[in-house]
Amino acid sequence: MTGLERALYGTTEPAAAARALTAGPLSLSIEANMLRSLCWHGTELVRAISYPIRDVDWGTMLISTTAEALDPGAGTYFRRFETTDGALSGTLDLTVTATGRIEIDLTLSPQRDLQVNRAGFTILHPISDLAGAPIEISHADGSIERARFPEVISPDQPAREIKALAYAIAPARVEIEMEGEVFEMEDQRNWSDASYKTYCRPLALPFPYRLAAGAEIRQHVSIRFSGPAPAAASLAHDPRLLLEKTAEQLPEPSLAVEPGWSLHSGPAAAALASSRRLIRLDLRTSTAATDLLDALANTTAAYDIELVTADDAPTLKAQLSAIAAEIVQIGRSPEHVIALPAAYLASYQPEGTWPKGASPADARSAARATFPGLAIGGGMLTNFTELNRHRPDPKTLDYMSHGTTAIVHAADDVSVSETIEALPQIFRSARALAPEKPYRLGLVSIGMRSNPYGASTAPNPERMRKAMAMDDPRHGALFGAAWLLAAIAATEGAGVEAMALGAPAGPFGLVEADRLRPVFHLFRALQTMSPGRRLRPRLADRAIHVVAAALAGGTVLAAANLGTAPRAFTLPARARVRRLDTETLAAAETDPDWLTHAPAYQASAIDLPPFALAFAELDA
Repeated sequence: MTGLERALYGTTEPAAAARALTAGPLSLSIEANMLRSLCWHGTELVRAISYPIRDVDWGTMLISTTAEALDPGAGTYFRRFETTDGALSGTLDLTVTATGRIEIDLTLSPQRDLQVNRAGFTILHPISDLAGAPIEISHADGSIERARFPEVISPDQPAREIKALAYAIAPARVEIEMEGEVFEMEDQRNWSDASYKTYCRPLALPFPYRLAAGAEIRQHVSIRFSGPAPAAASLAHDPRLLLEKTAEQLPEPSLAVEPGWSLHSGPAAAALASSRRLIRLDLRTSTAATDLLDALANTTAAYDIELVTADDAPTLKAQLSAIAAEIVQIGRSPEHVIALPAAYLASYQPEGTWPKGASPADARSAARATFPGLAIGGGMLTNFTELNRHRPDPKTLDYMSHGTTAIVHAADDVSVSETIEALPQIFRSARALAPEKPYRLGLVSIGMRSNPYGASTAPNPERMRKAMAMDDPRHGALFGAAWLLAAIAATEGAGVEAMALGAPAGPFGLVEADRLRPVFHLFRALQTMSPGRRLRPRLADRAIHVVAAALAGGTVLAAANLGTAPRAFTLPARARVRRLDTETLAAAETDPDWLTHAPAYQASAIDLPPFALAFAELDA
């Protein structure tokens, strides 16, 4: 089992176990630190309820269970837990009834003085049926506000000072009341979470804040579901994949490079030699020119640069001039340049205090003067969150950019898979900020490249599923390749010109030592496909994600199963198929040309085990 777990997830850490709790038409799933998929007559009304303890860097403190009891007959669940460092203990009491009532009590008991950024309930609301939908917000003063969930992703809190919420996903309705803290809502789609989040405490209050030893924090959430069962849906499942012509091209794949992420020798390096590089240089260091030379060594690739600069304008300009002179000496010019003062690698609340030094607009202006004739980008080197909070003037940029990470708030497999639901909404919201400008994504990854919300990313020597960690083990496994293919598919309709799908080596590497990770072959497939005309897939099964293109030689596609059960679909025509799964992985790990060498089979349908990928060339 260990080998299978490593192939699928890159780790032997057990996946989160889930237990079902039902009471008549009410159902939910209980996981270690979360209640998930709270449903009424099968309609998910609340995506999840958790109770994280966030440290001063917004990392999630690890929690272990010390005692628990689940009584399905009585509709009750009890859990006693503590942080792994013993700093805090707590209890969770849950009761559900067949009439649609859920009562949850949380007690937190600090064992020593503790500095935290958050402690208590967070309630997640699903996005697919609620974007733009009405919501009723009750405030502590007794007033009732009738509003709507944001449709375009909101950079700040869409609801504040919340006592209770009510909304509907027809024909079901939910009312949620919170006690014991002040709650507000944020649009978690900013971070690619597939939810709106109601949480405590308000970010306008100072943080970190102190939990005093011996104190007891009590919170209560009361939920009431109502409404009839939905009309019976047809059980027929259409397995047919349809491909429609578009005027769009697939994104050009690129490789993110910074010090330590290069790969200079061997067959894999040769196979990637012509792949576009997106090179990040920290101009505050004395090694920037050497780092650029190292990133370009033994490559023939076009390249783009992301430049982190000093925060004061005179030094920023001098740094840009110095690296421009080095580039002249090298004799290879980048095609795209984005410069950003280092202060903007951090995140700021829209209504908070912003840096007083050089702004991103100042950096763009200086870059344009220093690199005449090159495309000068705007945006952020972190997440869409930071771009959304500091929106550039489209007239001052030639293209827009940002990156993504899937594990800001949660790192379990279900939450990471759900980020694919949010990505199309991110891409649409970003496109709306500069609709006439090209859109080029930075690194798109599960792991976190840098932490805008704290001093550093979370260390992960145990290679666990850990929020805010740079080194996420799933990146090197089949799960990571399936997730990345789904992320590429999510760009459909957004006009994304390019996206960085990993690095040659390092924590986001396509290669680990002498092993080719599954994402290596996905990258090579997209290299082949991206010059063609994008085809829009139409498939009922939401667990299957497809990227397809029409090339001069015919139609090619890549598909992935991002679900935990086997799936199947039929093709528009017979095809030559190669499948990357647990059985073929060993051969693929050693052959850079596996996509060419692997035996292909003729088929008119594709079966995909969990997290497997398939590459197909369709007959004309």
